[in-house]
Amino acid sequence: MTQNLFYRLFWAIVLVALQIFVFGQVCLFGYATPAIYVYILCLLPLSTPRYAWLLWGFFVGLMVDMFSYSPGLGAASMTLTAMVTPLLLRLYIPKDTVEDHIPSFKLLSKWKYIWFVSSVVLFHQACFVLLEFFSFFRIWDMITAFLSSSLITIIIILLFAKVREPQ
Repeated sequence: MTQNLFYRLFWAIVLVALQIFVFGQVCLFGYATPAIYVYILCLLPLSTPRYAWLLWGFFVGLMVDMFSYSPGLGAASMTLTAMVTPLLLRLYIPKDTVEDHIPSFKLLSKWKYIWFVSSVVLFHQACFVLLEFFSFFRIWDMITAFLSSSLITIIIILLFAKVREPQ
């Protein structure tokens, strides 16, 4: 139990630091900014209590907000994503799987894991972009930011997952 907590805390610190110092400074073509801190929600097992999902989402989003000068966008979008992620995980996890396993390529199969990560990232980016733009006057800018940020985030998270997973 304590080892799992330290493992997740380590990953949260690493992801927030990478987001603040590396990926937060990246803005490809003026639209695409990766949000790799969403990966922490993909590392929680299905057996995690609902309140823990919300706390992890809120505090990771809050840490990103504090250092990236985005007042509440990260915390709000991560909390909303944390509410939905267990439901998305239930869609992809096999019925006979022990609920204490961390989602991975091995546990879910390659394509189910890609779909799971993609759906979590797409939901997070939709919340983030809608809160960031907060209007539909620049709909094409909003769609471009949503799609480009989602695509680059999904690719980076899948690379992280592949490197993290033992062969």
